[in-house]
Amino acid sequence: KRYITVKLRFDNTLSQYRLTLLGSLRKWYFGKNTRQNLTLTKFKECIKILSEKTGVKEAKLWKANITRIECGLTIILPHKYKNIIDCFVKYKNFEREIKGDTTLYFKGENFNLMMYDKLDEINKNKILNDTKKLVKSKLYIFRFEVDVIKVSGVAFYDKTAKTLNKVRLNWAKLANQIIEYYNDVIFVDIYSSDKKLNLKSYPELKEYLLFQGIKKVGIEETLIFFDEIEMGTNKSRYLKDLLSKYQLKTTNGNLRKLKIEKLLIKKLDQILF
Repeated sequence: KRYITVKLRFDNTLSQYRLTLLGSLRKWYFGKNTRQNLTLTKFKECIKILSEKTGVKEAKLWKANITRIECGLTIILPHKYKNIIDCFVKYKNFEREIKGDTTLYFKGENFNLMMYDKLDEINKNKILNDTKKLVKSKLYIFRFEVDVIKVSGVAFYDKTAKTLNKVRLNWAKLANQIIEYYNDVIFVDIYSSDKKLNLKSYPELKEYLLFQGIKKVGIEETLIFFDEIEMGTNKSRYLKDLLSKYQLKTTNGNLRKLKIEKLLIKKLDQILF
């Protein structure tokens, strides 16, 4: 299967031909069933190969406009993380949607955030041998992506990724922005066990009852109730405070999110050159 589609058409308005390239450079270069991340060096190599295949001079190809861009990182986690996407509960006012139990979307107007099981995608519709079954039982391959549907509609990308050359020059900024988006997603470890009860004051009792109330109602329903309440400009601060109080009553707290962040940053360092 090809992951780059080349279209050539005549633009009557400009009285010239327009060449359009559609698809994923990473999948085109490495193949779909790969967990490899595109490095800056490989990105430059992709453009060089495209120049040779299309007949467009490389210097001219670097000036090509970008209308849509996808940036992401893939990391390997222990199998016990296989349900971790359930713990990413909210990103701003984006629509949260889970598909097939293994893919989570936060859908916005001009860009989406995605988290999914890369190993599940690799093995889709395949009969697994004993080795692959063993790998699947031991590992969870987590991919986090930012899918910018409309580059001109997101100020950061309009500034840093409007052309192929801008992507080349701003590669580190674009990579770091992946981590920024990841950090901004609200995380609640719904699978963490409760801390041992040790109440010594009335404020502690109130926070414990708050914790039990959220636990009984469920995080998803709690967020729905929260969204329906008018709180003005302090709403995000109140939500952060509410969920922080909940996290403090769990044994894991925010530890698993922080572990993933640490691995994403380590992987990011490997793609900068």
